[in-house]
Amino acid sequence: MGFENPQGGTTFKIGGKQVAAAGGFGNIYIIIDCVLSQEIGDRGNIKSKIEEWRGNYEIFKNGLEEEDILKKYNDVRLVIATKRIRLNEQDRNLAAGNNPKVYIWNEQFFEYYKDLKKKIGKYAKYELLREINFPEELTLRDVPAIKPNGFFGTDLGINYYIASVNPLDLLKISYVARRERGDQAFYQRMISENKINQIEYYINHNRKQFYNNVIVAINDRDRIKFTPSKALEDRQEIGELTIEKTTEPLWIIDGQHRLYGYAKAEEKLNSNRSDREKNNKEKTNWKIPVSFVVGLDTKLQGELFMDINTTQTSLSADYIWDLYSIYNESKLEGFISKLIKKMNVGDGYFKGKIYIPSSSIKKDKGQLTISKIGRAIKENKQIFNEMISSKRDEEEVNKAFRIINTYFEYINEKNIEYANFFSSSVGIQTILPLLKTFTNAYDGDEDKVKEYIEILVKDLDNSEFYKGKNLKKELSKTLGNKTTKEEFINNLINEVNEIIIDEGRQDGLKLLPSNESKSIFAILEKKLRNLINDKLSAINKNWLQTRGVDRTKYENLLKKAKEKTPGGIWAKAGFGECITVMNRNDNWPIFEKLFVSLKGYKNKKELIDDLGRIYEYGRIPAYHGDEREDKVSKYNRQAAEKLAKKLLTVLESLS
Repeated sequence: MGFENPQGGTTFKIGGKQVAAAGGFGNIYIIIDCVLSQEIGDRGNIKSKIEEWRGNYEIFKNGLEEEDILKKYNDVRLVIATKRIRLNEQDRNLAAGNNPKVYIWNEQFFEYYKDLKKKIGKYAKYELLREINFPEELTLRDVPAIKPNGFFGTDLGINYYIASVNPLDLLKISYVARRERGDQAFYQRMISENKINQIEYYINHNRKQFYNNVIVAINDRDRIKFTPSKALEDRQEIGELTIEKTTEPLWIIDGQHRLYGYAKAEEKLNSNRSDREKNNKEKTNWKIPVSFVVGLDTKLQGELFMDINTTQTSLSADYIWDLYSIYNESKLEGFISKLIKKMNVGDGYFKGKIYIPSSSIKKDKGQLTISKIGRAIKENKQIFNEMISSKRDEEEVNKAFRIINTYFEYINEKNIEYANFFSSSVGIQTILPLLKTFTNAYDGDEDKVKEYIEILVKDLDNSEFYKGKNLKKELSKTLGNKTTKEEFINNLINEVNEIIIDEGRQDGLKLLPSNESKSIFAILEKKLRNLINDKLSAINKNWLQTRGVDRTKYENLLKKAKEKTPGGIWAKAGFGECITVMNRNDNWPIFEKLFVSLKGYKNKKELIDDLGRIYEYGRIPAYHGDEREDKVSKYNRQAAEKLAKKLLTVLESLS
C-alpha cells in the first residue's frame, strides 16, 4: 500500500521483542502482532494478548531510536492482526479504552483494504491512516466559501459551508465509513469498481466536470476556521475556510464514487508519461463543489446519510432509457431506445405492448417496460448481426426493427402462448439470448434462425414440464434471478440440440454451443471439487499426488492448470476425477461420514452410482462416427438434473 520500511518475520525484533510485521508513514511506525484462534484457546480469550501488546509500547518507542533506519519514527501504533477470532464488546472496549489504543485487524479488514487498494490505488493508504488516528499534516487552507446562517441546525451547534476544492486534496484528509468494515456502526455502502471506472472515463475521456455537491461531515468544531469577508442578504456570509490538521478525519457522507473516480483518473493520467507537465496542471485545476457540515457525531452522520438516500428521488430506469434516445442518441443505448420506440408504434408484434414514460401516463397491466427490453437488447445486440454501425441512423433502426419483429411474428405464428411469454419481462430475457445463440450459429441467416425457433417451439410442445401450463404465469415465478434464467436457457439449448440429433438434422443444422459453465452440473462439480480439496488438504497439503488421481490424469490436469499449486491443479478436475478420488479406499472413510446415512445416501455404492449417472447422462458430448448412437441413448438430462439437485442439497447442508 506504499508504507515505508516494511519489516517483520521470526527474526525481526524491536527493543528485543519479536514483531510479525511493521511499516511506517510520516513519523509513525505501525507494529503488528499476529494471533490465530488456536493460540488463545477454544474460548478465544484475547484479553491477555491485548494487555501484553499494550505493555510493549515504551519498549518499541525506545527500540526505534536504536535503529538507524527507524529512528525517524517517534511514535508507534499497536495492531493485533487476528484470524478466526471473534471479539466481543468487552474485548473491543479493552483494546480501545486504555492508552495506548490497540487496533484489531481481522480477516475482513485485510480483504477490505486489498479490495480498496485495487479500486483506488494509493489513496487506500490514506483511508487506513485515518483508522489509526494518524495526525495528518495536510490542511485545506483559505478556501473561498459561503456560510449559510440561521437554518434549522444552527441552534444545535451545527453549521455548514459550501466551497469548491480539489478532490485529490480532500481524499487525503477524508474517510468513507462503510457497513462492510463490520467492526463499527458505520453507514456508507461499499464502492462499486464499475461506477468508479465510469466516472474516471467521464473525467478523463469526456473532459467533463461535476456540479452536484459532495457532502462531508466534521464532528470537531474547533477544526474549522472561517474568516468572513462579506455579509450577504438572507443571513449568508462569504469568506475563507480553513480546515486545520487533527487526528479526526472528515467523513464522506455522500459522493464517495465521485471522489474515488478522481483517484482513478489521476492514476490513469500518471500512467501516461508523455506529457507530465500538462497532466499535473490538469490535476491541479480539478475542482468539485463540497458541503462541509460541522458538528455531526457519527450517529447524526448516519441519519443524514439515510435522509439523503431515502428522501431524494432518483430517475427510474424507465425514464433513463426513455431519455437515452434524446441525450445519448449517438451511443448504443440511444440507438436501442429509438429502436424500442419504433417497436412500440410501428406496425409489428410489439405495437402498444411496451411502457415508455414519454408515451404513457401509466404502465398498463402486462406491458413490457422499456428498461427491461432495453437491457436485454443491449446484452444480446448480436441478434442484429453487426447491422448497427457507428452511424446508428434511422435506416439501421428500421433494419433492426424488421429483424426482431420477424422473429417474434414467427414465434407468434407457431404458438401465441409462447409469444406472450417471450414478450414478458422474464421471457424477453430468455428469448433474446436464445436468438443471439441461433444468430451466431449462421452469422444472421434468418431462415436458419427460424429453423431453430421451429425446433424450440416443438421442444416446448413435447415437454411434459411445459405442457398445459401458462408459461407467462408459471415461469415468471420460477425464473426470478439470473442463475435460474441462465440454467433455463441452457436447458433449452440442450433440448434443441437433442431434437436436432434425434431427427438426424446435424448435416443441415449445427449443434448449438451449450454454456455448461453456468449449469447445475458445473455448480455441483465446483462444490464437490472444493469439498474434496478442503477435506484432503487438512490431512496432507500434497494430497493430490499421495492420495489423488493416477499419474496420467495428474499430468493432464497439470497441463490445463494456470496455477501450478495443488489447489490450482485440482481446480481443473471434473466429475470423473472427483469420483476416482472419493472412491479410493484410503479416502472413502472421510466422505462416508459426510454423505452416508443422515446426509441422504445409504452407502458408498449409491453415492458413486449417482455420481456416475450425473456424469454420464448430464452432458451432450461431441460425437464421432459410430459412438454417436450409443452416447445419445445414454443422454437423459432430466434424470441427471434430479440426481444433481439431490447431491447439491446435501453439499449445501454440509457447508
